[in-house]
Amino acid sequence: GVPTYKSEGLNFQQTRSEAGRIQGEIRILPAFNERYIEAYAVYWGSAEDVVIRSEGSLVVIPKPGFFGSLWRGINQPWTEPGYFVEIDKRLPPDATHLMVFTRNEEGQMSEGVAYNLEKEEEDTRNIALAKMICDVKMTSFDL
Repeated sequence: GVPTYKSEGLNFQQTRSEAGRIQGEIRILPAFNERYIEAYAVYWGSAEDVVIRSEGSLVVIPKPGFFGSLWRGINQPWTEPGYFVEIDKRLPPDATHLMVFTRNEEGQMSEGVAYNLEKEEEDTRNIALAKMICDVKMTSFDL
C-alpha cells in the first residue's frame, strides 16, 4: 500500500535570494519507518497543508537501496541523517511553504510535512536587525 509514515522533518537553508528565485539546501529527515517508502517528493505550498498543484513536484529524492544505505553508513558514519538536495528554482508568487510527502509505486501519502519559507525571511531580517543594533551599540562605545 501507500506509505503510512511521513518524513520526520523538513528544513531549508537559503544560500542566496534574488528576485523571483530561491537557492539553498533542502534537508529531509527520514521517516521513522522507511520500509514501504521509495522516495520523498517535495512540492511548493501556499499554506502548511495546501500544495500548489499547478507547479508539480519541485524535486523527487529516491531513497537509497539497502547497499546504498550500508555504503553511506560505512563511509560517512558521523554525517547527519537525512537527504540533502540543492535547489536553484523560480519561486512561484503564491509559494509560502515547502512540503514533503513519502511515496512508493502504489502512491503518495496524503499527509506531508511543511516548512514555512516566510519564517526563513523573518529569521534573516531578525539577524540583520540584531547586527544593526549591535553595530550601533559598538559605535556608541567608541565615542
